Amino acid sequence: MIGGTLFGVPVRVGVPFLLTVGLLGWGFPGGPLWFAAIATLGILVHEFGHVAAFRLFGHRAEVELVALGGLTRSVDGPPLRPLQHFVVSLGGPAAGLLSAAVAWGILVLWSDIGAPSADDPARRFLDGFILLQIVWSVFNLLPIRPLDGGQALFALLATVAPTWAEPGTRALSAALSGAGLVVALVFSEMWMTLLAGLSFASNAVPLWRWIQARRHQPALEAAGAALQREAWDEALAALETLPRGLVDPRVAAEIGAVSFQRGAWAEAERGFALAFAWTGEAVFLLDVARARSRAGRHREALDALLDAVEAGFADGARLARDPDLAALRGMPGWDAIVDLVAEASRAAVPPP
Repeated sequence: MIGGTLFGVPVRVGVPFLLTVGLLGWGFPGGPLWFAAIATLGILVHEFGHVAAFRLFGHRAEVELVALGGLTRSVDGPPLRPLQHFVVSLGGPAAGLLSAAVAWGILVLWSDIGAPSADDPARRFLDGFILLQIVWSVFNLLPIRPLDGGQALFALLATVAPTWAEPGTRALSAALSGAGLVVALVFSEMWMTLLAGLSFASNAVPLWRWIQARRHQPALEAAGAALQREAWDEALAALETLPRGLVDPRVAAEIGAVSFQRGAWAEAERGFALAFAWTGEAVFLLDVARARSRAGRHREALDALLDAVEAGFADGARLARDPDLAALRGMPGWDAIVDLVAEASRAAVPPP
């Protein structure tokens, strides 16, 4: 990551951005470095259009150049209202088109005093800059999130129909990206396939989660109300009906931890088991074993430990010192589990 300031604005340039412009510029007439110079300048102009729009509303901003373009973020100030968000979203394309018009005006004036040859480096630079700014600005105006056009559409819908702003823009974005993906596959366009595929996934997944949330709204509301009352059993009963990915797994893990501290072993086990079901992290099966052990269900605790090892648990030191597992040590099957953990631990260490 390369960082600095430009006109008082923090700017960071990531290595993926440099690699991307290098690859895209490989077949460019002037070579990769020539294309990289034009692209970097053009994208910076675009992002500083967003910066200028942020400043209209009293926000300072920072810019980061990433693999597929740039990101401009506010670093202070109150949350933007929808119409302010709309203006900020269009600030980048507006700056891009304005800079293209200025560059074209320079070429016109230059022609009046003696047109440069097509091979003149400055002429080639301006030609490339104008083309890039027009293409990049028009592309960003497509109503597809996270492009500027998609963000602007979201801001407009948030003004007139707030409830449907998120699913509406996600649905349109997924539909257009999916159409673009089909076209890219038909014509074997690698870069377009990559962009359209990433865009489709980034919109289809949130849309699916929104649909799931609407479908399971009663259970979500019941879980939320139970959590506020600290009625952990009721909260777990509601959460267990929800699909994976709809709720932060830390909620289930926290219920398990709180219940464990209270000595509510059954609730603790359910919380940790749900956290494992949502994340697949083996440590939660260890926590299930701890809860079962404290509840006196030693054979079932060993079964949970074996499941933890099969799921990837390999912390032999924790297994040896955890006081909640003391009742299991010496039981038939304990040594076999210790051996499995040691073997998994050795397999996880790369050879020298």
